[in-house]
Amino acid sequence: MLHLKRGSYLEARQVCMSGLELLDRRLHGHPAHAGLLHALLAGIAYEFDDIGPAVDHIERAMTSVDEYGPADAVVVAYLTQARLQRLRHDEASALAILKEGQALGERRGLRRVTVTLAAEECNDLARAGRYEEARVVATRFGFNQLPSGKTASDLSSDKAFRAASRFLLQQAPRLVVQALGGAIEYCQQRNLAHRWVELLLLRALAHKQVGEWDIALADLQTALAIAAPRQYLRVMLDEANDLRALIDRLDPERLRGSEAAPLARRLQQLMRKPDGQGSIDAQGPAAAMEELTKREVAILKRLESDLSNREIAEAIFISEGTLKWHLHNIYGKLDVKNRSGAMTRARALGML
Repeated sequence: MLHLKRGSYLEARQVCMSGLELLDRRLHGHPAHAGLLHALLAGIAYEFDDIGPAVDHIERAMTSVDEYGPADAVVVAYLTQARLQRLRHDEASALAILKEGQALGERRGLRRVTVTLAAEECNDLARAGRYEEARVVATRFGFNQLPSGKTASDLSSDKAFRAASRFLLQQAPRLVVQALGGAIEYCQQRNLAHRWVELLLLRALAHKQVGEWDIALADLQTALAIAAPRQYLRVMLDEANDLRALIDRLDPERLRGSEAAPLARRLQQLMRKPDGQGSIDAQGPAAAMEELTKREVAILKRLESDLSNREIAEAIFISEGTLKWHLHNIYGKLDVKNRSGAMTRARALGML
C-alpha cells in the first residue's frame, strides 16, 4: 500500500503478486488477505489500462473486501468498480457504486472511505458538467474550498485539492492555478508521483481554460515525463474530453529521445477513437465487459425468484458485494436500471 500511495505502481504490483504466491503456499490463499491484494491489483491494472485483468481482480476482491477489507482496500475496490462502469459509459452505475461504498464506510465507521468516495463522486459529476451537483456533494463533506497552503490540514482539505479544483475549473480557473502551485511543489518534493500527475493535469486544464496554452502544454509535458516510466495511462485517458485539445497540440518530435514521446503518440492514437477513452489492448472494455458472462447469465436466471440479494449470493456461494458487482454489470449491459427491468429485457432477448 505504501508503494501505491507513493505512485510506485509497478513495485506495488510486484509486491501484491508475491503476496498472493505466499498466501497460496502458506495460508491456502486466505480469502480476507487475498481480497486486499486483489483490490490493489485491480486498481493497478486499471491505471495501466489492462481492463480484463482489472475486472478479474475486482471480482476476486469483492468476495471479502466489504466485510474484512481495511479502509485502503475498500477505497481502491469501490473506486475501481466505479471507474470500470464509467468506462462502459454507465454513469448511473458508477455513481450508484460510489454511494454504496460511502454507505459501507459509514456502517463500518471508516470515514476515510466515505470521504474519498464522495470526492470521486464530486469529480465524476463535474466531469459530466453537473457542476452544481458536484458543489453540493463537496459542501456536504467539507471539501468545497481550495486549501491555501501546500498541504492539507485534514482529510476533507486533502480531497479538496482535486475535488474542488475539478468543479471550479469552469468558474474560477485562475483560483485553481493559484491553489495548486504549492500542492504540486509538495508532491514533487515528496515524490508522490501519481498525485503529482493528477494535479499537473488539473492545472494544465485551468491554464487552458484562461487561454494560456503554452503554459498548459508545459504542465502536460511534465506530467507525461513523470507518467511514462511509471506506465500511468488512465489518469490521462479518464480526462480525455477535457485533455483532447491539449493532447492534439503535442508534438512528439519535440519529445524525441524521451520516454514521454511514445506515451504522447499513444495518447493521440487513443483519443482519436470515437469515445476517446478506448484501450488498444484486445482485452479492452468492449471485449471484457459487453457480453454477459456465464456467471452473469446464471445470476440473471436467479433474479426470476423472489430471493433477496443476500439469499442469491448465499445460494451460489459468493459474497453479497460480489453479487452487487455482477448486478451492476448485468444492468449496464442490458441497459436497464433494476431487477424488473433486467427481467423484461432478458425475456425480450430470449435469454430467459
